[in-house]
Amino acid sequence: MTGADTVNQLFTLTITAENAAEAMYLVLAQRFAPFDEVAQFWREMAHAETVHARVLERMRGRLDPVVLNSSGDPVVLRQAQEAARHEVVAAARAVADLEDAYQLAHETENSEINTVFEFLVITFPENPATGEFLREQLQIHAQRLVKAFPEIYNSSAARRAALPVDRF
Repeated sequence: MTGADTVNQLFTLTITAENAAEAMYLVLAQRFAPFDEVAQFWREMAHAETVHARVLERMRGRLDPVVLNSSGDPVVLRQAQEAARHEVVAAARAVADLEDAYQLAHETENSEINTVFEFLVITFPENPATGEFLREQLQIHAQRLVKAFPEIYNSSAARRAALPVDRF
């Protein structure tokens, strides 16, 4: 077995994708910095991605090497590979307006990465209560786009009118 089809590789791919999502949100916060509420929202989403990556690192760190070197689920590995390949940071740099950013965030939150994260926290929890708690937190995080996005930008028209200020 190669290292490319192991549980360890599954963790590595998922952590990479979570870190990319964090970077994506930080780019969006920077590009929409003049819109204080929006920039703060993107920073909060970035922080949640940071927490996801750290949780996964902690979970991986406590697993026995035999488990880490065992075969990973091939379907979940493909999902993780797809999530890690998605160029979310480049996409964040390319958004034309807040609507594009909002849609990118939806695509990211509904992508394979959260499916893989959920698989990992269910399959390798520190304990059953922790696994369920993390699953619930993931669902709350994904719903923030609909429930906690700054109200003034709830309409597509308002998001189309909010243009980024590039600072790269």
